[in-house]
Amino acid sequence: MQRTEKRRWQRLHQDDGVNYVLEPRDSEAIISSFDELYLACDFLSRTRHTQQQLHDLLDVVSDWLKSKGSEIETAHLGFEADGLKIAIVRRSFKFDPVFESELAELEIKIANTEAINQIPLTLLSLPCSSGDAVRSFLKPSFTWTSATE
Repeated sequence: MQRTEKRRWQRLHQDDGVNYVLEPRDSEAIISSFDELYLACDFLSRTRHTQQQLHDLLDVVSDWLKSKGSEIETAHLGFEADGLKIAIVRRSFKFDPVFESELAELEIKIANTEAINQIPLTLLSLPCSSGDAVRSFLKPSFTWTSATE
């Protein structure tokens, strides 16, 4: 089999009519059925699609957070068993019906946007809260902080 420097994987060829052999450069051969290779490629495609959706979803949420920066202390993002959860901590202790309505509008916008509505998302609004209080709602992986502090 001819090796070229431009390719990361070598040519796929059938072995005994049942399995396929992938020979990555400087690695051991991978022997797999067509169905397994198809599922692996499908998984990779879905993973890339999900990554793009997550990126686009976070862009929409980030833009909304920036537009509300004077009202928001921080936002905490966590990956929970039931999907993505974002706890938005407001600067005020008082309930703000206008803020809650705008947050609900954001949720509706996300739900109605096919390009980003495939990732389960929960948005929580919290009054001014400590880190311990936030951690009682989710295990944060990322934190957003307003630049207007």
